[in-house]
Amino acid sequence: MVKLYCAVVGVGSVFPVDIDINETVGDLKDKIKEKKPGLISFDADLLKLYLAREGNKWLDSRDEDIKALKAKRFPDRVKNLMQEHLLLDETMDLSNVAYFGHYFERVEGDIHVLVECPDEPEQVNKYKRKPGWLRWYFYGELVLMALALVFSAVVVLCGKGKTCLNAATFTIVSSVLGSLIGIMEFRRRRIKSKIPTAYRRWGYESIA
Repeated sequence: MVKLYCAVVGVGSVFPVDIDINETVGDLKDKIKEKKPGLISFDADLLKLYLAREGNKWLDSRDEDIKALKAKRFPDRVKNLMQEHLLLDETMDLSNVAYFGHYFERVEGDIHVLVECPDEPEQVNKYKRKPGWLRWYFYGELVLMALALVFSAVVVLCGKGKTCLNAATFTIVSSVLGSLIGIMEFRRRRIKSKIPTAYRRWGYESIA
């Protein structure tokens, strides 16, 4: 078992991951997702991993470029290590001589893996930065659902009788009600799939 320090580019997060050196890069992706479920809300295979190494020397957490990385900046030195041809292959073992080798030993302060996320985490962070908006969106949907229940009660109580609703009005109300429920369901599923962290944060699953 080895301890690899990972740095998520653009987020400023640096954290350790314990993993067997004989596991694969794909396994490391899964471990990273398990370690940071609040940050990584998408499939682990979408992560892009790069070695934080120049020649035989790992990046040091005390370097100015790593400090900049922790401050959510993207220094050129780090960019140079994140070229497409340097992307780690998820099918390869971490013990591969081109990666960590069988005799890898951690040195204090070393950063080993640069983690690049797809665009979605920024979308998640955007909603986290505006929790009030998201909260009121959910509250608004609760209000709409309450109104839908009221309309349902009116339709059930009045039926198609002329005393309350004529046939045309009944058809219109039914259509509007069905469309409203359909839109709410579509939006609910979209939010759950796109920003599940925020979805869970506001307890929206309780009304799913």
